Amino acid sequence: MLKASGEAGITDYHKICTKIWKTGEWPEEWKRAVSIILPKKGDLQLCSNHRTISLICHPSKIKLKIIIKRLDNILEIEVNKTQAGFRKERGTRDHIFNLRNIIEKFREIDEDLHICFIEFFKAFDCVIHKHLWKTLRDMGIHNNIVKLIENLYAGQQAAVRLECGMSDWFSVSKGVRQGCILSPHLFSLYTEGIMRKDLYSEPNIQGLKLRDLRYADDTALLSTTTNTLSRRRQ
Repeated sequence: MLKASGEAGITDYHKICTKIWKTGEWPEEWKRAVSIILPKKGDLQLCSNHRTISLICHPSKIKLKIIIKRLDNILEIEVNKTQAGFRKERGTRDHIFNLRNIIEKFREIDEDLHICFIEFFKAFDCVIHKHLWKTLRDMGIHNNIVKLIENLYAGQQAAVRLECGMSDWFSVSKGVRQGCILSPHLFSLYTEGIMRKDLYSEPNIQGLKLRDLRYADDTALLSTTTNTLSRRRQ
């Protein structure tokens, strides 16, 4: 799109991005998203059997990529290596391999191992903004970046596109934006903050302590006792 707009378009876009960076204020259009409803399996009369994909303003994605670049180093340092989601050269196969090795090791030493598999319900929608901003600051992310992200979410609006047309615009006050390239990184930091509150002991495997294995919102909690595992679930 920028290539098609030529030098003049690129210059104008650069001015917009520079203004956002200096003032922390986003164009209102960049804070809007249009949601499309897609059916899943089961009774389609139930809202839970649909999922939404949100379309965000294309020009905003370049600015968001710049913010992601600023967050990359923090993510690698702050987010535990047990989180394999949203990371380069990591995937579900890594944790399948890890979990199998852990189970085999505990069988070998004849000790108990208890595993609880958790999947967050509507994961991106459950993020509470004030807790997210605190988590970002606690992890050492520069306040200017945090304020920039805060302002992106302040006054954000969404509408739903249906076969009969578009709904009215409505305010969104919870969750990270579906369809936004920044959201997986914010969710990863948010859940890292939650997992750090887990103060219970973890299995010790040849000197390596593991409390959990994570891939995005899919989590396997590990413990040597059922009581500890039950408390951690809470």
